[in-house]
Amino acid sequence: MSSSLLKSAEQALVGGQNRLKSLLNLISGSLYWVLVSNLEREDNQFMADEIYVLRTILKERPNDLGALREKVEWEVAARRFEKYCMRILNEQGHVLIETPGMEAIAAPSLFPESIEADKMPERGEKRKGHVGRPLLLMAVWEVGDSGAQIFLHQVVLDISYETAILSNYRRNMAILLFLGTIISAAFSGAILIPHLLDCPRA
Repeated sequence: MSSSLLKSAEQALVGGQNRLKSLLNLISGSLYWVLVSNLEREDNQFMADEIYVLRTILKERPNDLGALREKVEWEVAARRFEKYCMRILNEQGHVLIETPGMEAIAAPSLFPESIEADKMPERGEKRKGHVGRPLLLMAVWEVGDSGAQIFLHQVVLDISYETAILSNYRRNMAILLFLGTIISAAFSGAILIPHLLDCPRA
């Protein structure tokens, strides 16, 4: 192979390597964005559903504290995989019912501004908890069925598991990109080296 053809082949292979890197970066970035979007959507929908259940109980059985206590204290604490807590406060900010241990995870002051009672929350706010764990927080006002009582719902979801998933994904993608680069370079070398050896020396 002549030196000019060899140089052209080398440039083509380098260009192919760069395009492969760009393609791998694009694919990994797109998959990461999809994963993040899906996790965030599922978390927000889960929390919105929990708030909807609380609102329904308050509207249908405003004086049934037993039903609220069963939901907030017992049912939530019995969950194995979804690590979340609930709190119900009165208009003056006094805690009426909360999941045992919630104070140590997220005090009332940690929550963002509360959503109005006639609106349904769509997205929570991410904040660090007292022990540094990543949390997703929602707070909404609710008016009792009679209109005489006003309550504040606070819901917190521990998203440290999702954070670990994303961290592992980023590490695996970095390894994949590195291996892709090494394999591409080795493939190019396997093609070019025999021709370099065959080139006549000046």
